Amino acid sequence: MRQSRSHTLMRSAVTAVPVDGVARGDESAAAGRRLGFLSPVPGTVGAMDARVVVRILGPVEVEGGQRPFGRAWSRELVVYLAAHGAATTDQWTTALWPDAVRAPATAWSVVSDARRALGAGVGTDHLPRTRGRLSVAPSVTTEWECFRRLAARADTRSWHRALALVRGRPFSGLRTWDWPVTSGLAATISEEIVAVADQVARTSPSLSDRTGVRCALRQALLACPYDERLYRLLLREAALEGSRVTLDMAMAEAVLQLEEDPEAIAWARGLASGTTSGSRRPGSLRGLHDRTVALYHHLRECSRGDAVGTARVTL
Repeated sequence: MRQSRSHTLMRSAVTAVPVDGVARGDESAAAGRRLGFLSPVPGTVGAMDARVVVRILGPVEVEGGQRPFGRAWSRELVVYLAAHGAATTDQWTTALWPDAVRAPATAWSVVSDARRALGAGVGTDHLPRTRGRLSVAPSVTTEWECFRRLAARADTRSWHRALALVRGRPFSGLRTWDWPVTSGLAATISEEIVAVADQVARTSPSLSDRTGVRCALRQALLACPYDERLYRLLLREAALEGSRVTLDMAMAEAVLQLEEDPEAIAWARGLASGTTSGSRRPGSLRGLHDRTVALYHHLRECSRGDAVGTARVTL
């Protein structure tokens, strides 16, 4: 029962990364690393004297602990506490086991194992011993905190570096998806990732070299592969590139990702292979917002010859 409930919640907020999602971003990511946009950022993830980093902007990882976790739920506890800072016993046990009541001895054995796995920082455990309430020490941080600090800066390079921290769907790999969704944290993270990518696209000054913008959008799509706003930005980038082929490919990608109608999918496959004209509309595109469809056809109508006219495109 819990698996079904978690699956429904997950689909309603942040859906899973498609099978080919990472592959599509590899080329742009490689270009971003060459340009320095996706290079490691010294002093960001390890800021505030952090010794343990909980990575949640993709597959969940806990780095910096002294030993592996011995119990399956210990890592889940550390992730929950790192994301919330502190929690009462009732809060964290309900988050980890929403459909079951665990014996106190089981719950506290999970705490003990998590404490041993994290180890100690300077003068105290990374998971200090407290009564009635658990909290991680300041020596424990998340890459989400680093993302927010970089995103708050007023320069494009910091925004690129914030997006470089994104590795996939946030919180993927957790045993239960309930608490990231019901707390609103998964939706908040996704919304901020899209917002930063949108900022990069709309404020990048150069129209001649948009590689950095495409890298930013691809990074955001790793986390939010079903967010239609990102596909509209890809359509605009294709128009600025001046290639009708690139425009058709961007539209085909959006349709294949978001549509379920067989006729629409067949049209998109033809569009991607060059066997279908973009001027021919399928009978239905129910999976896409009207704004996306209208934008695509507007850009195509602006085209002249083999290039897309960009004079009427506003980022």
